[in-house]
Amino acid sequence: SANGLGNGTNGVNGIDDDFASNTFTPLYEGSSLDRREFIRITVQSLRELGLESSAKSLELESGISLEHPSIIGFRSAILSGDWKNAERLLLDGLTYGASRMMARMGPSAPETSRNGALSMASSSSAVIDLALRDPHSRGIDWIKFLIYQQRYLELLESKQTRKALSVLRDRLAPLNHGSDTLHQLSSLVICGTPEELCERANWLGSGLASRRKLLEEIETAISPSVMIPSRRLPQLLEQAQQLQKSRDPFFNLPLDTRISLYVDHQSDRSVFPTRTAAVLTEHNDEVWHVSFSNDGTKLASVGMDHEVLVWSVGTAQSDFQVVNRLGPTTGHICHVSFSPDDAHLLATSDDGEVIVWNLHDGTKQEYKGHTYAVGTGAWMPDGQGFVTGGMDRKVCFWDIDLGLQRTWNTGQFRVQAIDVSPDGRYLVAVSHRYVPNNATGGVAHQTSTSTTSRIAAQFLGTAWFDYPSPAVHDEEWHMARSHDEHDLIDLGGGARTMTNERFQLHFYDIRRKEDVGSIYMMEEMTSVSFSDDSKYVLINQRPNDALIWDVQKQSLVHRFTGHRIHQHVIRSCFGGAENSFVISGSEDGSIYVYHRKTGKLLDRLRGHSKGSVNSVAWHPRQHNMFASCGDDGTIRIWRP
Repeated sequence: SANGLGNGTNGVNGIDDDFASNTFTPLYEGSSLDRREFIRITVQSLRELGLESSAKSLELESGISLEHPSIIGFRSAILSGDWKNAERLLLDGLTYGASRMMARMGPSAPETSRNGALSMASSSSAVIDLALRDPHSRGIDWIKFLIYQQRYLELLESKQTRKALSVLRDRLAPLNHGSDTLHQLSSLVICGTPEELCERANWLGSGLASRRKLLEEIETAISPSVMIPSRRLPQLLEQAQQLQKSRDPFFNLPLDTRISLYVDHQSDRSVFPTRTAAVLTEHNDEVWHVSFSNDGTKLASVGMDHEVLVWSVGTAQSDFQVVNRLGPTTGHICHVSFSPDDAHLLATSDDGEVIVWNLHDGTKQEYKGHTYAVGTGAWMPDGQGFVTGGMDRKVCFWDIDLGLQRTWNTGQFRVQAIDVSPDGRYLVAVSHRYVPNNATGGVAHQTSTSTTSRIAAQFLGTAWFDYPSPAVHDEEWHMARSHDEHDLIDLGGGARTMTNERFQLHFYDIRRKEDVGSIYMMEEMTSVSFSDDSKYVLINQRPNDALIWDVQKQSLVHRFTGHRIHQHVIRSCFGGAENSFVISGSEDGSIYVYHRKTGKLLDRLRGHSKGSVNSVAWHPRQHNMFASCGDDGTIRIWRP
């Protein structure tokens, strides 16, 4: 047989080519690793490194070969663009792989010949399906379509239109992959440039990169015992390293940071920010919110004194200086946010004001649309639009130049906090509604001498429910949409249908301009913050929780408990190089730092002298720095 490999159980020179063997031999005594699999992926790695003679030596010495020669030839054909032989080699390799599987099935299997190949009576595509992972959704015709699609696109790119159309008509169309797909492929004929073709086809173009991507896609359809996925050993090692990083509670470097394979990695706690490096005292009263600029060179802060301060950022106390003093404003500013290019600063206030300052010249633009307090705002990724949510039961979408563009009404529910995903697709909001005292057996009145308590209760806090709500009609209510129950892992104690719940978690699709789900909660939520990858959202909830929700599934995935949120608006955020930490202020004057993966409380940091720590912000570039602010009127910068 080809390349000295036999077709029986043992090949030429003692090499075993029974690739799909079920026999388990441990790599060493007590090991759960299969010796045959380990040797095969080692041979693969040697070949991928260009060490062909070493790979052959290992095959000969171990008696175990990597793959059938036809599969090896198929790989080479795809990467070199040998389309004439690719299909034949693939079918040969799959047929042989299926025959070996059938041989082990015993008398119940279709007939095989002496050399292990399928007999003519059983060499159908149904038998070849044995060598595929999921033949119903990714069968042999699916693989053929991918191959001929690549061939078609490469011919179009090289301006061989007649040959391309021949492939479309004679090869792709008979595979019945759907008329829509064929129409889309045929429309690519009019592309004027290779760049336009690549963009419209979402294709990398001719060359090794796109062919390797094609090969990797084909590998997902074929049984790994017949065709091992490319670069399997490096993938396993990288997975092991990622697991080490995720389990290391103080790991705070980018995930692509190189760590040694020789020993398990363990971070040094001394590099974690637990020390107050600077105390900023320019505010005259409580400080409610802090936010870093996207480039990390500025820090904005707001609070009870009606001013917005913008600070320079450095490493020492002397580096932090006020570079912009904006205001005073008529209302108390509740929240600030830098535009994506850091040229503008969005501020929302408790008297319904929405203000955008130009940080280059200090000019401001006021936007009219809300009639009640506006708790938070968030920028769209393009920097041209922004969104605000208010106690008037409205979420407003704005254009920085054109003003109000549209409004999403939230029915009975007053919007307390919102955030927009970094990719601009989703908006998540938390809200509450007024319920008469007799509807839930009485609503407790909150009293406090704290200024923050009064403001938070009046405009943003639980005591708001003691005030009547503006008239709302039944038809304005947001009713929960139905969802596949298999997607609902945990609703965090909430419900999809509203009864006497006073609090609501909203999921809104910005592109489709529609509410895509609601969860009704029994406890008030005070802040919303998206993860950098746009997949998760962090929400603070009374009395002492921070919750991470999966935005797509609309389900709770993590709960962190410890910090106190009884009366005030306490905000939390993700932190660290890969959002591997959850950090929150607290009404006990401390900062709580949790490990995101395990939920473990890593530290409780004390530094603010009195009252609540209201807000925290992790530096976007210096991953060992964060800021906090509190009722004591100070902003604290934390570093190792």
